[in-house]
Amino acid sequence: MKDEHLLDLHAELQNDMTGQRRAALLTRLNGLKDQCLAGKRELQDRESYRRTQAASTAVNAAIRIVETLPQTRGGGN
Repeated sequence: MKDEHLLDLHAELQNDMTGQRRAALLTRLNGLKDQCLAGKRELQDRESYRRTQAASTAVNAAIRIVETLPQTRGGGN
């Protein structure tokens, strides 16, 4: 899959010399993770729970992917 937004994000993260972009993205993803956890605790019908569970799985996967991307420090890989 060659989604232009994903390629742009990947390039931004690779060129993030200070780590601020990565940290901001992880903060945002962890906020979404918390929202998913709160949603799973609420009373919901099966379909809503299934969608919340799917969103939670996707957010957790995104966090793992961002955490495993190599970090650039200073001036190189």
